[in-house]
Amino acid sequence: GKQMNKTIKMGIVGTNFISDRMVDALLAVNCATPYAVYSRTKEKGEAFAQRHHIEKVYSDYQAFLKDDALDAVYVATPNSTHADFATKAIMAGKHVLCEKPMALCTVEFDRLTSLAKAHGVVLIEAMRPAFDPAYQVVKTQMEKLGKLRYACLDFCQYSSRYDAFLGGEVLRAFDPSFGNAALMDIGVYPLHVALMLFGKPRATHAVSVFLHNGFEWMGKLTLTYEDMLVDVRYSKITQSSQPSVITGEKGSLHIDKLSQPSRLSYVANNGKITEIPYTPLENNMIFEVEAFVRYIREGQLCAPEMTVSRWTTEQLDCARRLLGIRFSEEDELFFS
Repeated sequence: GKQMNKTIKMGIVGTNFISDRMVDALLAVNCATPYAVYSRTKEKGEAFAQRHHIEKVYSDYQAFLKDDALDAVYVATPNSTHADFATKAIMAGKHVLCEKPMALCTVEFDRLTSLAKAHGVVLIEAMRPAFDPAYQVVKTQMEKLGKLRYACLDFCQYSSRYDAFLGGEVLRAFDPSFGNAALMDIGVYPLHVALMLFGKPRATHAVSVFLHNGFEWMGKLTLTYEDMLVDVRYSKITQSSQPSVITGEKGSLHIDKLSQPSRLSYVANNGKITEIPYTPLENNMIFEVEAFVRYIREGQLCAPEMTVSRWTTEQLDCARRLLGIRFSEEDELFFS
């Protein structure tokens, strides 16, 4: 039978900096361990493996997936390749933890989730806020706000790749043909948080701005609910200096950083500020790893978090259509 408590051997797909953080998370838990790495370039794979003392290195994806000791994979490649890497892993019977956005459109999202179900493997999107207990604290605190009326969820992050862009070098992070846009890379966070906290909106409005190469670098979505409005703001070439704020009739809740909250405070209408005690983990990817392993052990093929991931994908589709964010000439979204 299944060994309920065996350590899950994880394969890392892609050697971006986010993969380094994932390995740190894997080393911090006792339920999973980094076992193998796949990279298109052998040198990059070997350097990554050496850095983290990882046993196996592959530069052939099929060979990587044929490794029987491998239980699950973490996909952290460019957005446009997530679905392909995830599909092949699922077909090989491996569980998949996939970086966000897992799919470039809802049709693709549904293809992946039904394929995972058919193959009896766990598939979840690595959306950190979905698993971070800080948001349970946020939900509890929201009850003190009275009737919710407005939220401004702000996530702007100056990309380390932007300096190169200014110097005339377009790295993958600023290339739309890889499924990249500030909406997909950054906007997906506040959007997911909005839907996780407030549910599906009645309507969505969107505005955004583009760089000369067609890359969408900043935008704002306004989600309309029955009796509240939610603004979602995101950028890849400016840094947020203000918190995200959820406002009710009695006061506001301030969250310092949406992707990884570490400071929460309540501001009453009279201006009185109350700090809400919350001790964050330094690396909140640990929470998604623990949930992933728990689902594998319990055979939980329908992760509840994936419902909100799907709503988020629908909203991304809607926003991309409104904004005209195309990733290729034959972008499915504009022909369906």
